[in-house]
Amino acid sequence: MKKDKKDIFLKVLNNVVFPDNYASNISRCVDVKKRKISNLKSHDSHILMEHLLPIACRKSSS
Repeated sequence: MKKDKKDIFLKVLNNVVFPDNYASNISRCVDVKKRKISNLKSHDSHILMEHLLPIACRKSSS
């Protein structure tokens, strides 16, 4: 993924808000400046793969 697409992808993840007790605050795990995602719990990783990845990929590819 090119840098500009990755930046858009991480910004989308950084702005996601969930209902209470659904998932932790994933934006705390996203570092846009370093272009990294770290310290996710297993449930949060599952939420990321299952629900957020398709949305963020769609957003960054358009």
